[in-house]
Amino acid sequence: MGIGIGKEHLGGGLFDERAAVVRYQSQQAAKGNPEALYAMGIRFLNGIYVAQNEVQARDYLEQAKKKGNLRARAKLEELVRTKREAEANPPAQVCE
Repeated sequence: MGIGIGKEHLGGGLFDERAAVVRYQSQQAAKGNPEALYAMGIRFLNGIYVAQNEVQARDYLEQAKKKGNLRARAKLEELVRTKREAEANPPAQVCE
């Protein structure tokens, strides 16, 4: 049986795999695991089974980057680039 996302019956109770995965990744991130730090950063950035929080996302991604995670570095660079582009091209004002 492969690992899936969803709920299964175990011992008469309902087991939420998503919550278990988030809990495990959070525990691993707290121990400094760079992959878990990256995963939690992406979760918070996009609100995947956690409340969306860009500040917390960036913190996780910065920690992962400091530990050598290349995907975290690339994502942070993308976020900076996107912010600069948005600042350089503000939305047009609608005149009535």
